[in-house]
Amino acid sequence: MDETVRIDNYSFTYEKCNEREGTPLVFLHGWCSVRFFWNYCLPDFTPDYPCVNFDLLGHYHSKVSPAFYKHFDEERLFVTQKEAIQKALNTERIRLIGHSAGAFVALGIAAMFPEFVEKAVVVCPPAHGPVRGLLYPAKLANDFGLSFINYGTIDLIKLFPGLIETWFSQGAAEPKKLIAIEGMKEFLREYHEYFKENNVRMVNRYLEILDKADILHLLDQYQVPTLLIAGRKDKVVSPSQFEAISKNQTEIDLVYFEESAHIPMMEEKELFIRTVKNFLDS
Repeated sequence: MDETVRIDNYSFTYEKCNEREGTPLVFLHGWCSVRFFWNYCLPDFTPDYPCVNFDLLGHYHSKVSPAFYKHFDEERLFVTQKEAIQKALNTERIRLIGHSAGAFVALGIAAMFPEFVEKAVVVCPPAHGPVRGLLYPAKLANDFGLSFINYGTIDLIKLFPGLIETWFSQGAAEPKKLIAIEGMKEFLREYHEYFKENNVRMVNRYLEILDKADILHLLDQYQVPTLLIAGRKDKVVSPSQFEAISKNQTEIDLVYFEESAHIPMMEEKELFIRTVKNFLDS
């Protein structure tokens, strides 16, 4: 069941997936996504860990302050998301698992608040802008004052459920193979019902923030044991960014999934679950 927490003029929605005792394992989804994204593999974690599925700031039913569109940057994002999680869960310690932009936020929270994060799992996180890869055309649209193109693209996907398969599968190493996974079409139909709740203006603003962001300067004194899972064939975030994050970092263990691109938790699900659990239990 959805719950809501407010920090200043921002609201966040989240869901406690079980009532197990222990350090909460908090899931953060990526850009232009919704927390339902994690439902694909959450049932594999809920028997073993107290799981909380948390909206990334502004996504789904979460609300943002007008300041988000004017003066917001990545460090404010990290602080605001951390404060929301801490207030919602009333805890002094969590474990974090994030994907893509959610992994970027998880890294930022861990870097800035090492006493708050016991362990982190970050999946295909960007390290810095400018945005490249599959999202480069959307970045160019913003650069040339043509944001309405990005708004229209997302609105079309929201309007026509069939397009979610195309949108989603482009992040995979083999799009047709991803869609052919048993139960994937049904999952994406359900996912679309949540996806279409996203605010297109907010989603585009996130892209602008990520385009100018840089987390590397925060990693100089990084202290949190972290598993970085990367798809060797990622077409959204360059593998060079994963290397930049883990370079000279004794606490960050970079593991490549050889048959995955940007969504290894779906492309190589069994390996993903096993790898993450081994790390969390070590």
